[in-house]
Amino acid sequence: MTAATFEQKPINLLHIEDNHSDATIFKELISEKLVDLNIKNVYDGDEAISFFKKRSFNLPNIIILDLNLPCRTGNEVLYWIKQKDHLKHIPVVIFTTSALEDDVTYCYRNHVNAYLRKPKKLDEYIKVIDHICEFWLSLAVLPEITQEGEK
Repeated sequence: MTAATFEQKPINLLHIEDNHSDATIFKELISEKLVDLNIKNVYDGDEAISFFKKRSFNLPNIIILDLNLPCRTGNEVLYWIKQKDHLKHIPVVIFTTSALEDDVTYCYRNHVNAYLRKPKKLDEYIKVIDHICEFWLSLAVLPEITQEGEK
């Protein structure tokens, strides 16, 4: 991974993933690559919605969202986020095992920023995490979130 040529501000990342092992591996791999990163994990769709309802500050700069969640699905969470004026500008990256074309189409119609499939092999999974770090957390300029959730 190449270092960014600009001063990166701290990143607040929300990871919505029901599999605790996947969440732990994801956090460890990303934390190895970035120093100034705060990761918050939530483990189901209802917890994700509750996370946003309870706060108007410390919102994430980026959301990594699994689709296969208990309670509300990732599709429902995505739709809910993109309907809220103070949240809809936050980039959402789908990171899921779903290979359904209907899921891909639904997500892009609902303004997802990227749809990535989780590889089954660990070495391929690590490569995808490297690409997420390089593009979304190093090269891309993420929105700055203020107290009210918008700037």
